[in-house]
Amino acid sequence: MYFYLMRYLLLILLLCCFALPVCAQTNAISDTTLQYQRFTKCEKQWVALTKRDRSGRYIYGYVFIDDKAGFVFYAGGLFGVDKNQKYYIDTIAFKKEHPKVLIKPNWQKVAIISPKHYSELGIDAQPDWVKPYYTYTDTAVHDQRVGFMYNDLDEPALALPFLQKSWQLNTRSKGTAYDLGFAYNELGRYDEAISVLTPAILLGSDNAFLYKQLGDSYAAKNDTAKAFDSYKKAIDHFPNGKNEAKAEAAFVLAGVYKKNGDADEYKNWMLKAKSYSPTDSRYYKLIVDAGF
Repeated sequence: MYFYLMRYLLLILLLCCFALPVCAQTNAISDTTLQYQRFTKCEKQWVALTKRDRSGRYIYGYVFIDDKAGFVFYAGGLFGVDKNQKYYIDTIAFKKEHPKVLIKPNWQKVAIISPKHYSELGIDAQPDWVKPYYTYTDTAVHDQRVGFMYNDLDEPALALPFLQKSWQLNTRSKGTAYDLGFAYNELGRYDEAISVLTPAILLGSDNAFLYKQLGDSYAAKNDTAKAFDSYKKAIDHFPNGKNEAKAEAAFVLAGVYKKNGDADEYKNWMLKAKSYSPTDSRYYKLIVDAGF
């Protein structure tokens, strides 16, 4: 019982800790066909982790999205590889309980398991337990949420199809407009960002973040006048007092002035950005490091 408990605890540590050093036995056979990549490209897939247990067995499981919590790894168990490159499972690990671990942005890479091994592992392509996570009634809200998650993980190309679909289903969603505009900007598709952000701004008055994103679009296109206008409107729409987003807008605006050779306005807006920025903000540090 103690042996099984310690094995279970070790596997939990392997799942939760990114840098835990665990050495596999040198005689353990590897599956050389496994191609490791970031977990964000493996949604709704059975995967093997890079880290292995002390016997050289692979931890495997299923990657899925909980649209309230984010990416999750369902621990399926352990498998080894025989001399014929067939998988065999450890029937003890996770026999009764299968941990679900919230995946952090810097989590270890994973490799998609080939369907040819599903029967060896006794798994289905889409397990029954995951289906409720993909049962939703408002597709626009779901897709916007998933797109936001991908943007937050620096994966705008993966976010884009979800956000485009959400925008088509519900064009009056300012949240979707912002996320879609952000994805377009990150991908260098500035005109498409402008085409989404501009009409969204007309839908209401609380547009600070939309104006900020629109300013980024125009700044990237070197349309200085419109960039100035958008950033200043963003700043006007943010509330008074310390506000990191407001400080960011002022900081970026200062950079546009600097790029255009206007030293006085650059200094003016750097000082304003400093006044808007909380002292624990990264922008405060950047501004201080710049000599202000």
